[in-house]
Amino acid sequence: MIDHYKKKGVFVLELADEITLTTLADIRTRIDNLNIQQYPQVVVDLSKVSFFDSSGMGYLVILIKNVKLAQGQIALAAPKPIVRKLLTAIKVDKFVSIYDDVDSAIEALISRPGE
Repeated sequence: MIDHYKKKGVFVLELADEITLTTLADIRTRIDNLNIQQYPQVVVDLSKVSFFDSSGMGYLVILIKNVKLAQGQIALAAPKPIVRKLLTAIKVDKFVSIYDDVDSAIEALISRPGE
């Protein structure tokens, strides 16, 4: 469901499978235990996510907000077309950048530290 690593000093959170009401409690607990707000730069890798329902999207928005409230930078990377369509439909792309791959997201965050 989730994995994480650091690359070039950026915390990368990998999500996988379906992010739905059924799976969200476990995912939320695991992510909350990581305390990603402590990291100044975060990339959420969505390449392995096949579907978000409204609960999953809501949590993603909260996660983005929490990182930004902690003065961190966050970017989304590599969403499948259906996931990108959902993100665009609810206007997530208006307040967080979405990149085609993780490396592009990392490079973008590194090139604009503190924004």
